Amino acid sequence: MDKIDEIQSDLDSTVRENAAELTEFMDIEYNIDLRVGDAQLTVRQLVQLREGDKVKMNRRTSENVLLTIEDTVLGEAEVFPTKSGAGIRVIEISQ
Repeated sequence: MDKIDEIQSDLDSTVRENAAELTEFMDIEYNIDLRVGDAQLTVRQLVQLREGDKVKMNRRTSENVLLTIEDTVLGEAEVFPTKSGAGIRVIEISQ
């Protein structure tokens, strides 16, 4: 068993042992964010931005987006269209 598996096993045991105490936290809601990518712009470029302008990001449109909570990456997801807008399909959960 490698170190990561050992840590995960210890965490799982701790969660099981303290499940009753954790139940009060299970209904806390968090906002999740999707991070599409990054781009660097100068101040000049920022003040010149107008509606309809395009900004090249450091990710391709075929790549998954990052699923985050308060700047902590939880994993990766793909975006898909729904009748009322968009949804995500979780592809990977970070360990």
